[in-house]
Amino acid sequence: MTDHVAPAVQELLDGVHRHPALDNDFYALWMGQPLGFEDLRTFARNYLGRISQTPAVIALTILGVQDTEVRARVSGTLYTELGCADAEHAHLKLLEHYLTDLLSRVGGRSFTLGELQRAPLLACTQAFSAAQRVLYTSEHPCGILGAHLAQEWLAYPMLAKLYEGARLYMPLYPSIESFHEHAEYFHAHIGATEKAHRREALLAASRLCRTPKDWAELAGSIERVLHITADYWAGMFRALRASAARRSQASTDQLPGPHKATDAISEPQM
Repeated sequence: MTDHVAPAVQELLDGVHRHPALDNDFYALWMGQPLGFEDLRTFARNYLGRISQTPAVIALTILGVQDTEVRARVSGTLYTELGCADAEHAHLKLLEHYLTDLLSRVGGRSFTLGELQRAPLLACTQAFSAAQRVLYTSEHPCGILGAHLAQEWLAYPMLAKLYEGARLYMPLYPSIESFHEHAEYFHAHIGATEKAHRREALLAASRLCRTPKDWAELAGSIERVLHITADYWAGMFRALRASAARRSQASTDQLPGPHKATDAISEPQM
């Protein structure tokens, strides 16, 4: 499968696991401990905001590439992304169900999709979506396919890490079966489906990229996707840490005067 890929591109793909797009503080936090309601809501709003663009950018890939075989391969990815023409099994719908159900369990009350969508997006999410759209509307087909390939190459390990963190909430479900029923979003990705998407993206790129310039365009888009993805997760982590710091400060402010003085003295001097 990889014989048709330029060495520089293969090196990029082989190194994604070591890149901050996948090896970062957010994933360490997510897989290390369950989040409280407020932080979970921040994650849910911004992950949903990012993923909600996926069908549109796949469609932009189809529009931006004229080769019929490449379009057919990418169309297969879009078809599965949209639940194989069953809206209730569209991956975005599965994610909406999972996130609102999890927030309801953590928060101890019914939490609706409308509530989630009314929360503002972080700057890192807005920046990611804007940069992603620029990549997928490039004048260079190989650049578009580079963005598509990078997204698909990151998807499987990203979802595997998110699933590992999701398992920390298993005690909130009445049974293992219940947890797995509600985690269908992850099961739709971790397995043959995402592996097939990855292969199709690679074959599409291999078909269209013929010259060193083509491969350079493809590699540039891959690097850009890795960069904006790393920035996205770094921004998410900073937002969660800032929220924790505000909660800690609020708790300190509620303590009697002597405790506040002691805490202030013990703070490290920067």
